[in-house]
Amino acid sequence: MTQKTLKHKNHKLESKALYEIIRQFDHHIEVPHSIQHGDYNKFLTSFDGIKQIVKKYNDSSDSKEQLLHLTSLSTHLLRLVDEMLEDHTKIKYSHALNIKKKNYIIDGFRKYIASKEELDAEIPSDDEEPTKGGSAPKIKGIKGLSKAERQVLGIK
Repeated sequence: MTQKTLKHKNHKLESKALYEIIRQFDHHIEVPHSIQHGDYNKFLTSFDGIKQIVKKYNDSSDSKEQLLHLTSLSTHLLRLVDEMLEDHTKIKYSHALNIKKKNYIIDGFRKYIASKEELDAEIPSDDEEPTKGGSAPKIKGIKGLSKAERQVLGIK
């Protein structure tokens, strides 16, 4: 054999080996680092299950077994999506409820501030009460005294 045919044959062998490696990686599923090393407490068990199924899939060489693992992986992924949607819905409803509470409190404060002058006008002032005869001394807070207390103090 000539050197040219040997190079050509080696080249064919190398390309065939390279093709086999590429074919193996075509059927290989790679788990992203965010899932593999992430710290998501809510979904940790789902992520662990997915990682195990992907590992089993990548380790198996039988196509029927791989198909079984893919079916299991699809089911796990759909469950994870369902968990995430449920969590998102809870967060959305909680946020909407907090906004409603905030708006209710703000509306209450606005109504109170708008009616404060009217409320202050309804409160009677103790200083504005006229005394009869003008001889009794002016004492603040006499309005809340009983008849007996007024007699003791000498106030009519």
